Amino acid sequence: RTEDMHATSVPANRIHFGVEVCALCETRYALFGEYDHWLAPTDPYPTYSSADTLSAGFRIQGRDRVRPFADIGFTFAHSRGRSGVAVTQGLYGVGLGFGAQVPIGERKYLRPQLRIYALTHAYRAGGLEVSFGWRFR
Repeated sequence: RTEDMHATSVPANRIHFGVEVCALCETRYALFGEYDHWLAPTDPYPTYSSADTLSAGFRIQGRDRVRPFADIGFTFAHSRGRSGVAVTQGLYGVGLGFGAQVPIGERKYLRPQLRIYALTHAYRAGGLEVSFGWRFR
């Protein structure tokens, strides 16, 4: 992903790990929740060491084998400085997502997607990613 959690920093590539849960996922309209932990950016002088986002919202998706989707939801975020102290507190805003779910087996799928977060105080984050998913039923 490429991101900019601070309005004055240059966008930087970073690795992140996340977990998503989805309710009513087999239907056209679903609910989702997502947590992401973002590691330090590749910028040699980052203003912070890591960040977290927590999102929940509504998903509209196609019904075909390859399922395009669009997400809209609420996002809460914060980041930690080099000393582990929070640098941003109480950031919140809107999260948008677009992409497609591509099956790679009976229960597994890949999901290329674009995520955009617009947060308070002109903070923003987002980027392109490919996620691996596993359906439990």
